[in-house]
Amino acid sequence: MAPIFFLLIFGIIEVGGAYKDKLTLSNAVTSGARTGSAAADDGLADYNILQAVKKAVVAAPRSSIQYIFVFNAGGPNGVPDAACKAGTAVDGKCNVYTPAAFDEDPTHFGCKAAYDLDKHYCPSTRKVALTAANGGPPDVIGVWIKMQHAYYTKFIGDSVTLTDQAVITVEPRRL
Repeated sequence: MAPIFFLLIFGIIEVGGAYKDKLTLSNAVTSGARTGSAAADDGLADYNILQAVKKAVVAAPRSSIQYIFVFNAGGPNGVPDAACKAGTAVDGKCNVYTPAAFDEDPTHFGCKAAYDLDKHYCPSTRKVALTAANGGPPDVIGVWIKMQHAYYTKFIGDSVTLTDQAVITVEPRRL
């Protein structure tokens, strides 16, 4: 009877820990996408997105985050393309960051030639007009995060990969 009891307890601990990280991840992508929607074409948009994600993931170890993508979703059901998910930034589609970008100086952002951080999906190229006559419709910006949850007891495996995304239409700044 004792082995079954401990199996149940360890199972609850493992699933609970993974669920906590999944909720943290969900909160982080939502926070990042909201910030991206509001900041949109601001030169520091991606910096602000990363800072929002950084604040939202405090419940998970920073080392567990593998990638943070800021991408042009193209619509409400958009996902990053395969190259982005593989960790390669694609011009006009996505910027790929690692947790090291949380600590980058804000002056390194803004699509500056000297830095590669946000030049692939440059904030200044994001559409923020409401109507087609003025360059709209607005982009749909997405944030996608991939992280590795390490199991505590290793009873059901070493780790599991968790991913989540949120997409939000950019808040229009003009008609």
